[in-house]
Amino acid sequence: MKPVIVCIDDEQIILDNLSMELNEQFGPDYEIELADSGDDALDLVDQLIGQERKIAVIISDYRMPQMTGDELLERLNQKLPHTAMIMLTGHADMDMLIKTVNKARLDGLLNKPWKREELATMVRTALNNFTLKEALRTQTQRL
Repeated sequence: MKPVIVCIDDEQIILDNLSMELNEQFGPDYEIELADSGDDALDLVDQLIGQERKIAVIISDYRMPQMTGDELLERLNQKLPHTAMIMLTGHADMDMLIKTVNKARLDGLLNKPWKREELATMVRTALNNFTLKEALRTQTQRL
């Protein structure tokens, strides 16, 4: 089974654009899964974990109803400590960045609207980080 990239945003057009661009760049090697809220993302991740799927990258919007992106990523970090986390936001300010980095252990921050090259580079870097973390975890278990 292919590893998974999970995208979370409460705006369907953003999810559609992420899905299209990520499928073009990474579709042959990764499956793209979408969620439109923090609660849906938690359910999706639980389902993927139950299927023993590897979740390589999570891309989450910051501003969503009921649960902010940093709250969501903090919770997901507890379940998926080796998964790369990217925050997507159109409302970046210094307080939010500090809070998010501290709570969510970000691997990247991407501003809306993003440029195709920036998205591809950030996700590729996050995928490399995930691969390295997985290799380190495997080596550590062997030792």
